[in-house]
Amino acid sequence: MGQKRWVILLVVVLLSFVIPAALCGAVALLEARSIVALAVGCVAAGSWLALVALVNWWEFTSRWLAWAWCVAFAGVVALRVHAARRHDGDAVDLSFPLECGRFLVTDGAFGADRPYGLGNHVVIRKGADQYVVLGHMREGTVVVKPGDEVRAGQEIGRVGNSGWTERPHLHMQAMRSAKGDWRHGDPLPLCFAGRFLVRNQSIRT
Repeated sequence: MGQKRWVILLVVVLLSFVIPAALCGAVALLEARSIVALAVGCVAAGSWLALVALVNWWEFTSRWLAWAWCVAFAGVVALRVHAARRHDGDAVDLSFPLECGRFLVTDGAFGADRPYGLGNHVVIRKGADQYVVLGHMREGTVVVKPGDEVRAGQEIGRVGNSGWTERPHLHMQAMRSAKGDWRHGDPLPLCFAGRFLVRNQSIRT
């Protein structure tokens, strides 16, 4: 009988404290490269937490503890979603470059590699040391020349599939370089009308 009590005590401790804390920690440390991946991880962890809330012997601890873990879990999820849409550093704010359609963000908000293999591309200098790169445009469609000034809404070129890419898309990237060597500059956060975009987000214009 004494051994059975120890088993019950162990199960209660696991279900009341260890597993809920581990689920909250898992969501907090989840490496998700998109909002969809983050959502799937949160739903999976939330489902396990709901199962724990249903099967645990809360009479040995407190039913209020179950609600406390639910509130804590919701707080962790909210912080992760907020962090996914926040970027540190000075952001380059632009107008959205495409219009009259629905567009899918494929790699938004997750780091910037060096802009190699851009194919047909345009580089716009913004201020003294900021550069905005638009790559993989269709050959023969660029309508600006080196030294031209560009304005919001002005046509620059057409979306294409040139360079190192497997599908038509527009590559956009912001870099900072005090020496003008934008290819080896430091990546900058990029937003549109104050709004950061994330991977797998759908945009309608």
